[in-house]
Amino acid sequence: MFDLGINPELGANAVLALEGAVHPEVIVELQAGNLQKALRYISLSTTNPDMARAATVLADKLGNTSVEMVADLRNAAGKSVAGVFNPRANTISINTAMDVKAHTIMHEVFHAHTVDTVVNQPNNVHVRRLRTIYNDVKDRLGTAYGAQSLMEFIAEAGS
Repeated sequence: MFDLGINPELGANAVLALEGAVHPEVIVELQAGNLQKALRYISLSTTNPDMARAATVLADKLGNTSVEMVADLRNAAGKSVAGVFNPRANTISINTAMDVKAHTIMHEVFHAHTVDTVVNQPNNVHVRRLRTIYNDVKDRLGTAYGAQSLMEFIAEAGS
């Protein structure tokens, strides 16, 4: 795949088990490649007000990030993953072999929105603040997915 020093895929076991599948209109828009409209449907259909706000804000800030739906999405090791963000192609891939959840979409959108700044502007004031928070709490996160790296911490916090 590609190596930016981050784990680019969201493992199937990292997705919240309590969350149901997204509204069918979200799937329709993702299949049509319309990530912005999919986020707008998430903002209207989720019961989580924080996710609704984040989806609304991110829908307006996506730029040219594309989305694709992939049957049986797997990482380089052959392990099934819920989603992947490829920063070089600026593309989010979502696994259609499992229930598509808002958490997965939002997680990958947060990667799409933040990876360039975190990787290419490590001294950015916001990156420094997030790194400080991450370093302060990572040892207390146990095996939580967001404990793996600063990038995963940011994506999990946002999703």
